[in-house]
Formats: sequence, structure tokens, C-alpha cells
Amino acid sequence: MTCGAWGVNDMDKVRFEVTLNGEHLCTAGVDGYGVIAATVLMTSYLKAEASVSQEAVNPHKYDLNLGVSALECNDSEENRNLTWINRSLREGDELRIRILAEGDIDPPILSFPDHESSCVNEEDIASEDEDDGYPPEDPPQDKDACGHVRFEIVSNGARLCIAGIDGGGILFGHVISVSRHPNYARDHHLEGESAKDEMYMTVQGLDSSDADSRSRLIWVREHTLQLGDELLVRLLPPGEYDPPARLPSSNRTD
Repeated sequence: MTCGAWGVNDMDKVRFEVTLNGEHLCTAGVDGYGVIAATVLMTSYLKAEASVSQEAVNPHKYDLNLGVSALECNDSEENRNLTWINRSLREGDELRIRILAEGDIDPPILSFPDHESSCVNEEDIASEDEDDGYPPEDPPQDKDACGHVRFEIVSNGARLCIAGIDGGGILFGHVISVSRHPNYARDHHLEGESAKDEMYMTVQGLDSSDADSRSRLIWVREHTLQLGDELLVRLLPPGEYDPPARLPSSNRTD
């Protein structure tokens, strides 16, 4: 399968090549216009009261996940959701995402019309082979140390940030490429910069330790990417991390 023509702005046709600890996971792309996304997500939540011992320093558990997906938007009535990877990660993992030129892409493990997204159920996912990106679910990480896994983000050999949270909340690194169909800009009355194709990485989070004052955390708002770039995400053990910018969670960050 080969990527088709890109959008109205002549942005280079790109693919995401994703490797984990040196092992190739997938090469993702869309045939024509659309959005490609690779996301590393950590979700931290309180342990059940029965499982919290008095000796425990950290009352939280966390999940770590990787998703690689796309929305193909060549026909507004036949937009398609594509999924290559949806799997768990562990402390110590190293994820690399390379921005490649036009070429062959791997077939997705799931593909369905956008209007049928609600029809995809657990049985569909469970029927996929483990080698297709759905290994048995790992139990949540349960460490009695202060803090959680941190994300070290490196772009072309230069560190962008080390991001982390201590309590409840979420932390994510999101790599996205957007190629807009000509009709999209027309139908949504987009002009100038807002109508252009774009490709960037963002590193953000949500601190929900205090339900009355939840904060959106921003380490990297939009790090612009281009063909040939390579991103490295290291999942580090608990420790110090860079202070983020904080916004009330009700504020938009884009």
C-alpha cells in the first residue's frame, strides 16, 4: 500500500515509522488527505482503598499506552478510521518515530468508516493476533515510590523536555500530521495559516490531584516537524522533571 497525493499546500507526503526498543512496530500513513497521529499516554489514578497500605508512599497506579492511528479524509461521506498500534508500554521503553517520505505503508489492523466507529467493540479487538499490536493487557504499574514514569522527549538529538506528574492526572506526547482536503478549508471558512497543512509534536498533561483546581500542563505546545525528523521518547523512572506552564483546565491550549 502506498501513500497517495497530499493536500492543497504541497506539504511533503509523509509516513510515520514507529519502532519500540529497536523493534519495528509499523509504518503508518494515509492514502490522500487526512490526519496521522502517534500518541504516548500515561493515565494516573487512585488505587482502591483496600489496596493502599500504610507503608505505601504513592497511592496512585498508572497505565502507559501507545496508539498509532489515522483518519483518512478523501470523501466526507467515506472518511475512514485506521489503527496500526494500540498497546501497553513499560518504564524503560524507548520509542522512536521517524518522519519518512512517500512510500509503502503497513496495512492497518483495523479499518472502518468514520460513521461506524461506535460499532467497533472489544470482540473485534480481541480477535486480532498479538503480533498485530494487541498484546495481553499489562496490569497497571503499581509502585510505592514518589512520582510516576517521566517522558524524556528528544528531537533530532536535542532534548525538548522531561515531563512528569506526581499525583493523579494524565501525561501525553502527541505527534500529528494534518493534510486538509480542499473542501475542509472551504466548508469551515478557513483562510491563511489556519487553512495550511501542519505537522508537529505536543507534550502536555492534566494535573487532577486537586479536584477544585485542576491544571493543564504544557511542556511543548507545538514543536514543528518536517520530513526526515526523528523523535525519541524515553520512559524514565520517577525523578525530577522540567516545570511546565500551567493553565486552568477549562482554557484551550491550541
